[in-house]
Amino acid sequence: MKGVRAVETSKEDYLPRLLTLYRLQRHDFLNDFQVAMGYIQLGKAEVAFEFLREAAAKSTARGALGRLATPELAVELLDLATACDGAEVSFSADIPENLPRVKWHSVYAEFFHFMRNHVAEVKRVGVSLADSGAAIRLTVHAGLLSTAGLAAWNEEIARVDIPGLDRTVIEGGLTLSFELEG
Repeated sequence: MKGVRAVETSKEDYLPRLLTLYRLQRHDFLNDFQVAMGYIQLGKAEVAFEFLREAAAKSTARGALGRLATPELAVELLDLATACDGAEVSFSADIPENLPRVKWHSVYAEFFHFMRNHVAEVKRVGVSLADSGAAIRLTVHAGLLSTAGLAAWNEEIARVDIPGLDRTVIEGGLTLSFELEG
């Protein structure tokens, strides 16, 4: 597939990514504390308090990703959120509690690999998961920066052979939706 490389998805392949995510998260926590301490030293306790409140909210939201029953999906979503952070792209996730485990297929990893590699081209990424009974519906909305970018994304994502992938152009972005097999 042009633009998408084959992605390994064995548990051993995910371990180095988990360690990298842990290191990045630890770095971010320490950075947040240093920023807050700087505000306090400058006598800006209210700004420090608000900064820490936002950091705690972000950490709480990411915690829901880590509690997913499917470890591979959890790693992919945490990695996508981290890629968004690195590209200064807004990331949000709507994850209901107690979603069942899904059968993991390598094409799902290819989809997330595509998303991570193209996240700098968007202004926001919103992810939602919903239990549809026999499967989990994954919906990703990427708010794209340009019409040309939208066309390129739509063309390239078509090369990722995901059964039942729905692509919809809506609200200045591309919404991608498909079922994760239960």
